[in-house]
Amino acid sequence: MRDRVLLVTTASDLAADLVILHLGRRGVPFVRFNQEDFPERIAIAWPGDGQSGTLNVGSQVTACGEIRSAWFRYATGPSLPVTEERRAADFITRESAGFLGGFWETVPWFWMNRPSAVATASSKLRQLAQARELGFRVPETLVTNNPTAAREFVGARYAIAKPVVSGGLSEAVRRYAVYTTPITRDDLADEAVSAAPIIFQERIANDFDLRATIVGTRVFATRISIRDRDRETDWRAVDPSRLTYARYCLPSELEARCIALTQALSLSFAALDFVVTPEGEHVFLELNPSGQWGWLEEATGAPITDAIVDQLIKAQT
Repeated sequence: MRDRVLLVTTASDLAADLVILHLGRRGVPFVRFNQEDFPERIAIAWPGDGQSGTLNVGSQVTACGEIRSAWFRYATGPSLPVTEERRAADFITRESAGFLGGFWETVPWFWMNRPSAVATASSKLRQLAQARELGFRVPETLVTNNPTAAREFVGARYAIAKPVVSGGLSEAVRRYAVYTTPITRDDLADEAVSAAPIIFQERIANDFDLRATIVGTRVFATRISIRDRDRETDWRAVDPSRLTYARYCLPSELEARCIALTQALSLSFAALDFVVTPEGEHVFLELNPSGQWGWLEEATGAPITDAIVDQLIKAQT
């Protein structure tokens, strides 16, 4: 049996579809593991080590020994029937997540990226501390739920606020995005600040934004510009028709640091976001170990998916 690539994903993940398309073009066999299908429609047998286990995905049975590399973006729980009793559903979710987390750690495959590394690297505090240690310029930062400390920090500089973990929240059937937002001392109500920690940072003068996508030791940098820019601080909140993209050549020293940061966080893929000041200084904002890249590849022609597949195939030789 030929070596296979395992894709640990979800049914709705368009990035997985892109990787599968490129694997198919090269004739590389793969197994798609949609996490929401486990444990109802996927079965795993783990006999004490990850090398000799088996995966039953639908009618396809794959021995773990047939898998040499695996691609993973983010974790999600099982899709349980709406009639499932709540306590049973919670138990199944916890047990399934706990099993998968342990199972992934015992397999000998090359990961892009290992699930436990994604979980650790997703911490914005860890990213900022590691980036500063490696010599990146990072914004002055305070993460706090202390209203007094927050007012002192914000009152001393132009500042922004952003979430510590995720940029979204749900209310009833709607989901809302929370973007980076300019903030002043007058915006800081005690009850709002004390409710949960918030990242406060100095607001960096912005000439344009930059996304650096790291695949192994290859770096694909994209300049992101906003037409008719006013006071926008987060390009993700801007009408896409006002955004333009172009390939960008990073200074060699910064490119090496981007690779070093990715490796320091035990990743082989990452998307790094920067602000580039009018003086040409690159300021690190954050890293996403599961960042999207398809729209950048389409806009600039950068062969990011090919580089991902190259890495997955290289791990099999």
